Amino acid sequence: MHLGEFKLVIDHVRRSLVGGRLTRVSSPAPGSVAMTFDLEIPEPIVVASVNPRCTTLFTTDAEPPCHESTKPQRMLNASFVKALEHTVLGYTLTEARLLRPDDRIVLFIFHHVDQYGEEKTRTLQIEMTGRVAHMFLLTETERVVSSMRRLHRPGTREFKEAKRRIASGKPLPPPPAPPKGYNGRSAASLEEIMTRERNAFEELQSDLAGALKVGAGKAESRQAEALRQELALAYQARSALAALGPFSPAPSAVREILRGAALEQLVGRLDERALLDEPVEFNQLISYLQRLAGSADKLEKLLAEAERKPVRKPRRKAKAKAAARPDAVSDKLARFPHRVRRGRTAGGFELILTFSAEGNFAALKAFPAARNHWFHARDFPGSYVLLLTGKRAPDPHDIEQAAIVAAAHSRGRSEASVEVCYTQLKYLKKPKSARTGTILRTKETVISVRPSAFENLRAEIFGGKD
Repeated sequence: MHLGEFKLVIDHVRRSLVGGRLTRVSSPAPGSVAMTFDLEIPEPIVVASVNPRCTTLFTTDAEPPCHESTKPQRMLNASFVKALEHTVLGYTLTEARLLRPDDRIVLFIFHHVDQYGEEKTRTLQIEMTGRVAHMFLLTETERVVSSMRRLHRPGTREFKEAKRRIASGKPLPPPPAPPKGYNGRSAASLEEIMTRERNAFEELQSDLAGALKVGAGKAESRQAEALRQELALAYQARSALAALGPFSPAPSAVREILRGAALEQLVGRLDERALLDEPVEFNQLISYLQRLAGSADKLEKLLAEAERKPVRKPRRKAKAKAAARPDAVSDKLARFPHRVRRGRTAGGFELILTFSAEGNFAALKAFPAARNHWFHARDFPGSYVLLLTGKRAPDPHDIEQAAIVAAAHSRGRSEASVEVCYTQLKYLKKPKSARTGTILRTKETVISVRPSAFENLRAEIFGGKD
């Protein structure tokens, strides 16, 4: 969804949903939120998703089915929807506006007056900005209550290296400026936009449903492991309460006492909730520790029930044979979640061209044969090109054709000559904690090609389509 279509959807939300009271919040997919308003209109539900596989915003008349994840989400925060429900449920949507006129960032502002006449305002900031899409729940002073993506704790190496340092309880830094001239297209009709976005989101849900069936046998063991971790925190909270005592110690001594009475895991949890920020609010800290310690009995019962359930072991998949069936590549591409283009070189080798950072790594996982060849422009960002060689060795002419495709689909396409590095997949390595798009090559060969030569190869490799 580009900027023109995004503005059209926000105008529709502003006209139809502003003034409605939020009655229900759910998560139809990881990284997504469905909000239902008490309005008698055809589409009283707005769905927002910052899932890397489907970044979308649309309205609908029926609430999408709730997603129960069986896989741990490394990037996405499953508790964000709970925080949104606990904080904003019952509030009235008073405004929906763009943060900046040239970017896809919208602010949903909610207002509420409690029984004591106190006015409260909360803001849901949705940033549909490609791979760095995010969602935040903010206070009146623009401090972060919760976020859809997991945040690094202050003081860690990841937090220091982050370009945008975000921490719970701290003011939200402004988002980076959008690239210039990337959304100049005109918008389609509102009906076409809504239909397209709903279909894309339904496709994501169907893919997730299939993944749930495959991983259903491991759900019980993961549930028991999560319960054990929460139970360990509850026991640590008891020890911390006994160590702190009924009287408030000096603020500087609170962290030292906790480190001596509990593990670093509990201190990290308190840091995430800004309960140890100076000056320390001792009453709030004690209240949270009491709630955490009081959950121990309930967690023990839930853990006992989870351990009694039989764990179904998934069937082991047969090892793939070296000689795959002729349509194996077609089957993989039919299930591939990202945009790719399939071609064939003069020597008869299958060629796979990707178009996004997520698609790059997904292609490496989908075609992991060690002898397959990988191509990428050396000094410019761009697409990956995979040459599926199998046990055959490609000719220099095939290598040159794949390199030209990689150069033509990089930022260096306007250069007279571009250096392209290539190697076999067994020499590629992705560092731990590296951002998407980072890959290391332990061995490589460099070839210089002319990107302009792609025009003459387009029909030969891709059948006239690109």
